[in-house]
Amino acid sequence: MKLWAIPIPRAIRFHDTRHTTGTLLLKAGVPLATVQRILRHSDPAITSEVYGHLDLEDMRAGINRLSFQPNRNALPAADSAKNRPPFAAELGCG
Repeated sequence: MKLWAIPIPRAIRFHDTRHTTGTLLLKAGVPLATVQRILRHSDPAITSEVYGHLDLEDMRAGINRLSFQPNRNALPAADSAKNRPPFAAELGCG
């Protein structure tokens, strides 16, 4: 790609400000349905595909929200007959 030695100004259209607003709202964490209504789109897919630009930092932030801690509210393992479903014995599982 060729780099310009002198920046060439470009006229800004109303649509450019609309695009910037949609992108900034989504990056700020505003819910997709809210941005969709602000931009008056009929389908949220249009809003997310056109205005939802993802960059590397967005993807990192999403991955960092995952939690790999054990779930302490999980059900106990079915190691006794009382914890097994009623049909387990019929299938020869206990």
